[in-house]
Amino acid sequence: MTRRTATFLGTLALLTLLMIACRATEQLTPQAVTPTAVRPTLPPQPPQPTLDPTTRIGGGTVEPGPFTFELALYRDDRMTPIMTQAPFAYLYSDLPGVGVHSVWTYHGPALEGPIQELWGIEPDLGSGSLWNDLKDGYQSGHPEGGIILPKNAQAGDTVRWVHKLQTRQWSYGAVLQFVLRQGPKGFEPTNISVQTLPPE
Repeated sequence: MTRRTATFLGTLALLTLLMIACRATEQLTPQAVTPTAVRPTLPPQPPQPTLDPTTRIGGGTVEPGPFTFELALYRDDRMTPIMTQAPFAYLYSDLPGVGVHSVWTYHGPALEGPIQELWGIEPDLGSGSLWNDLKDGYQSGHPEGGIILPKNAQAGDTVRWVHKLQTRQWSYGAVLQFVLRQGPKGFEPTNISVQTLPPE
């Protein structure tokens, strides 16, 4: 065997080893895996809003028509009348340390919409959810948030928080009523009561 032939064979063997090494590396390199999209399982109805009974100041439950409404005032130290101290809009409240819990449950056969939800302090009611239909057991509402009083509110005023649903046939709802008194930190609610709104 000549020196040239030996050199050629050595070079060929080296190239063969390099090719084998490259293929082995490709086999060991993990391949990118495209994740399969997973659709979350949605609950058949909105989760039930609850109120810690230890924070309840006053309120009650009423049943206008096929609905059950739970309306209550509750204690929450995060509620503040100082805008710059409320990290979220729903924590602003003209009653320091007091929020409103206002939720409902539907009981009955399927109810076709549109069904408009309204809540707020009279006379300024804001729009809540707009429902295409309701089925037995559906629950929703305003589980927590502050109270914005009417302008020029003063001690001795009667305040009415109204929560209602307007269906094709009737309007069903409830009212949480209380009287303002002046406390050391601002207005406080007294004489709290809950009544059913007459169907309209």
